[in-house]
Amino acid sequence: MESRQLNAPWLNLFRAHLVIIGSGCMVVAITHLTLASANAVFYAAPLLMLPISVLMLKETPPRSKILATIIGFIGVLIVLRPSQFHWAAIFALTTATTLALFNVSARKLPQKQTMISTLFWTSVLSVPVSAVLALAYWQPINFVQLSLIAASAVFVLLYNGLAVLAYRKAPAGEIGVAEYSGLVFVTLFGVWWFNEVPDWLTAIGILCIITPLVPIKRGFRHGSRQQ
Repeated sequence: MESRQLNAPWLNLFRAHLVIIGSGCMVVAITHLTLASANAVFYAAPLLMLPISVLMLKETPPRSKILATIIGFIGVLIVLRPSQFHWAAIFALTTATTLALFNVSARKLPQKQTMISTLFWTSVLSVPVSAVLALAYWQPINFVQLSLIAASAVFVLLYNGLAVLAYRKAPAGEIGVAEYSGLVFVTLFGVWWFNEVPDWLTAIGILCIITPLVPIKRGFRHGSRQQ
């Protein structure tokens, strides 16, 4: 029963509303920006996690991690190539900031609070504000839209759970760089669904993102062997 109790209520409440703010800003950004421009700003989240982890967790990332993060962010800019600044980019940056805060704050959660309990309380604590917004701006939806909403909720739930597990097990700076690997899947989905074959600049950008992950992975394995 203790693992099901709400521990650190203010922290859980903070993280629940980060999800609401980030999701709302993401919808605004994707609505008014191209997918390339919006995702370019979204992928600033791992870069933001480095200074946030220093402030919140008092971590001291080595220079190699800082350099790897910068190289990865440059790779994101090369791949996505945002065309020009738009006011909606502020909403995209807000989404990236809330995502970074959500992930780093997972390290502050009590160890006795399980992943399932964390997901449950995050969802429950976000209901009041979500319900008020839904009542104020309610619009009729069809079955297709309802299916997309359900699928989105499932993916968000999976991400939140995996993020809690990951950021409890490893320093936020290391996982922040690994977040860039999601860009590879974005590229693959673009080829698969929209026939968007990456050009040579995109290939260079992906290499900039993946290459910094190699020494981190090796270092993690070496540390695991020593333990």
